Amino acid sequence: MKMKFDKHKCLKLLKERKSLKKEGKLLQDYDKTKYDELISYLSLLEDQIFWESRKEYIQILDLFVSKKITLDQFFEQFCGLRGSNLKSARMWKKKSEEEAFVVFTKSNEIDIQFTPKSCGFTEIISYLHSLVDACDPDVTLEMNLKQPELLWYGISEEYLRLRIEKYFLPQLKKYCKKS
Repeated sequence: MKMKFDKHKCLKLLKERKSLKKEGKLLQDYDKTKYDELISYLSLLEDQIFWESRKEYIQILDLFVSKKITLDQFFEQFCGLRGSNLKSARMWKKKSEEEAFVVFTKSNEIDIQFTPKSCGFTEIISYLHSLVDACDPDVTLEMNLKQPELLWYGISEEYLRLRIEKYFLPQLKKYCKKS
């Protein structure tokens, strides 16, 4: 389901969540519908932040697939970019919570331009990150192909390259075409 970002509503929900938390209550227990809506807004925010780095992700993946960078360099660059995106998302959420408690908010104080084209981007990066985490230098491509049920316990560098080339790069490049 695609949803439009409503900053005012998001701030109102953040304020309500924080007020309930001070009372020792959780928004998800108090009002599941509002909680789900807030989570949707926060997901849109994260998608936007990650999507803005889409070309950098593609560049890193292309370098790895073409063997222009090593597995270690790939880990460092990919995880560094993802970490930077997560930090930006946390910072934006924190500033939004702070803004939600200001009586007269300056609507432009915290501003981010949302594009519907970013929806779902973070999910792809998170899935790729889980594969990167499963990469094991002791696992071979032959092991991955002969025992696919064990993929989540360890994948080879070659298998990671193949998955990136066949699945992740085409998915991420679609996001560039949308822009």
